[in-house]
Amino acid sequence: MRLKGGKAVLFVLFSVPLRPQTSTPVLQPGVPVERKLAAGATDSFLLRAAAGDLVEVTIDQTGDDLGVIATLTGPDGVPIQSGPSYHLPHVSLMAVAARPGDYRIELRPLTPPDAQYRIRAAAPRPATAQDQARAAAWTTLLEGNQLFAQYPKLMSKPREPVLKGIGLFQKAAAGFRSIGDRLGEAAALFLVGLAYRFINDRPPDLGEVKMIRV
Repeated sequence: MRLKGGKAVLFVLFSVPLRPQTSTPVLQPGVPVERKLAAGATDSFLLRAAAGDLVEVTIDQTGDDLGVIATLTGPDGVPIQSGPSYHLPHVSLMAVAARPGDYRIELRPLTPPDAQYRIRAAAPRPATAQDQARAAAWTTLLEGNQLFAQYPKLMSKPREPVLKGIGLFQKAAAGFRSIGDRLGEAAALFLVGLAYRFINDRPPDLGEVKMIRV
């Protein structure tokens, strides 16, 4: 309170509670992060890249769960790549940065109750034509695995989603093969065989599935 012109003036100060600020961790290339993800939770990370760089992260499954659903989103908030690590020990999210900025990686458990994983980022670098082909193959594989992961939840167990997923796995295998990525090709062909097993069928031409040395 203070006097002004012989009158008492009262100043009242209001305090506004501040909301806690949470920041999304930035992945450091070559430094793995290992976590346990609770059911219903989402883990988010950022990876900074310049336009034309290859954005690449690998997610390893470290528990006995069925894995995570991984999504890569651009600085504009538009999803670039998404899919589950269903029945795979690891998956890669890869894309060529269309613009500079922070690329977001979000991870959710594929099934309850939780998921354990390790995530690591490669150092962003100018992307090559081979990088673009490999990123396209991973996009196709993840799209197929998204269909495949839905199969156990379907009551009537229709074959069509699995058969469509098999077609995408075969397309991904061809993409990996074209650039000499033997690990990627092996992962895609493994999913082909596993998907046929789920629907109690066998590949129409077993001669197409060959032993791959990695």
